[in-house]
Amino acid sequence: IATILSIMTLAEIRTELHLLLGQQSTTDPDNATGEARLNRWINFAYRWACVPKVFLHPAMRKRQDIVLSEDQDDEEYNLADDIVFIDFVRNIDTGRRYRPQQPREFLDRTAGTERYARRGDTIFLHANAGTDGQVVRVYYYGRPELLEAGGQMTMIHEWWDQVIIQKAGFYGWATLGNLNAADFHRESAAALANDATDALSFE
Repeated sequence: IATILSIMTLAEIRTELHLLLGQQSTTDPDNATGEARLNRWINFAYRWACVPKVFLHPAMRKRQDIVLSEDQDDEEYNLADDIVFIDFVRNIDTGRRYRPQQPREFLDRTAGTERYARRGDTIFLHANAGTDGQVVRVYYYGRPELLEAGGQMTMIHEWWDQVIIQKAGFYGWATLGNLNAADFHRESAAALANDATDALSFE
């Protein structure tokens, strides 16, 4: 079964946003300056819609495989650039799950235990004897890539197209100085976002 994603392209969202902002010349998507402004507000709204506190989108649940090396200095490995938070970590060769720790606690670890710690874009993992070459899979929640090309769509459910338009309207009107209109569209976006429900809550 195909995943239901956005039904509107960036170009279509730009057109809707231009109408919402009163078709002002400074937001005309047919000129480069107007297009850049609309894109900026749309991407602000898209990133906001994907903040974990707003909604945990299935499309933002990702994974990264790390090959363990016994001689890795300090057992440090680079994480993906788009990571927001780690959900869980698992050695797919042994099936064992790694337990999270604070970085300082990790320094007091006991050899032979499956634990990890994150510090920024770095993850600390044990490289115990016999683990060389094994794969640790990091399951994480990520950030969406910015929309740039007119034919691009978001990675999230079509319901969020209208949320993004309303939230982008908030950013647009706030920038243009109409705070009453900005407040209206901020509240509209929040109300629409609150109506979205995680399918797992029903399952």
